[in-house]
Amino acid sequence: MAVDSAGDVFVIGLFQGKLALDAAKVLDAGKGTDAFLAKLDGKKGDHIWSFNFGGDGVAQGLGVATDSSGDVYLAATFNQSVTVHGNKITSTGGQDVLIGSADGFKGTYRWAQRYGGKNNEYVRGLAVNSKGSLFIGGHFSTKTNLGGKDLFDTGGNDIFVASYESGTGKHRWSSRYGGKNSDRVTGLIADAQRVYVASVFVGETEIWGKTYPSNGGSDLLLFALTDAGGWSWGSIYGGTGNDEFNALTLGGGGLLAAGWYTTYFPFISGKPLPKPAGKSNGFIANFSKGAGKHHWSQALPSGGPAGEVSGTAMASNGKSWAVWGQFDKLINLQLKGGTTWSVTSAGTDCFVMGHSP
Repeated sequence: MAVDSAGDVFVIGLFQGKLALDAAKVLDAGKGTDAFLAKLDGKKGDHIWSFNFGGDGVAQGLGVATDSSGDVYLAATFNQSVTVHGNKITSTGGQDVLIGSADGFKGTYRWAQRYGGKNNEYVRGLAVNSKGSLFIGGHFSTKTNLGGKDLFDTGGNDIFVASYESGTGKHRWSSRYGGKNSDRVTGLIADAQRVYVASVFVGETEIWGKTYPSNGGSDLLLFALTDAGGWSWGSIYGGTGNDEFNALTLGGGGLLAAGWYTTYFPFISGKPLPKPAGKSNGFIANFSKGAGKHHWSQALPSGGPAGEVSGTAMASNGKSWAVWGQFDKLINLQLKGGTTWSVTSAGTDCFVMGHSP
């Protein structure tokens, strides 16, 4: 989801069969699974425009962003072939990446590009900055091409970050990072100076010639590259169990991240997060943009031996922020004034938690 300067909302996803966004606009995927992009009125939720794209296989919309001029950008994956505004695009094998742009006011097609190799690629982040640079992040196996030179993994899944000109989709730069095990991008955001990437790795990972060892299980790597693709900084976080970033956004005077962890969680600075009473706790954390310095963090605690909590998405207008996620059995949220908000669930429920200064 993305929100433009007028407060209108862009949503992206996938569907089968028919999707009715209002009485006059019904999207039809035919016999396949199509991706869709829609613009909704930010105050009333009314449908403004929408379109779908798909083909012989499965297409899924995974990322959307908008710039200050009102144009909208999308990231998707597809296999076999996909038709975007009458232009048929064919995969080179497996699941490929599709990025594209549309006029944000009318929804008219601007451009679309396909990238990938013979195996599968996955997109897990899309952002555009005020300089007109478009960024994507994800992971791949074996070999891929994102518009520049071929990229090769070092074992398991490796992550990629790539940049394009937002006006044309022309490739600017692309790079890969990772170790011998599994690496995944879980969040990406950008400003005029840098692109910030949240990722998860197992064992150890390598980025820009530096090796980062895991503390145990899966750990978190937060790093930044310059607008031109150069190295800026990187930091790892995690305990002896499994830990994961799920979301990353700009806010709180820096970067805001959300995710989950399974054991005692020591950030580099500040008070360590407590060991979960259940299977996992969620967390939110704040870092500086200039060096990735940890400012503060807060647990979203579970309750009971079977409890699970995960922060899955974040949004911010710069000062205020909100986190939403899911929990199973019991969640205990610490609110202002020292009060605790405790809620139980019969299955898996969602929650939203907001903060304003």
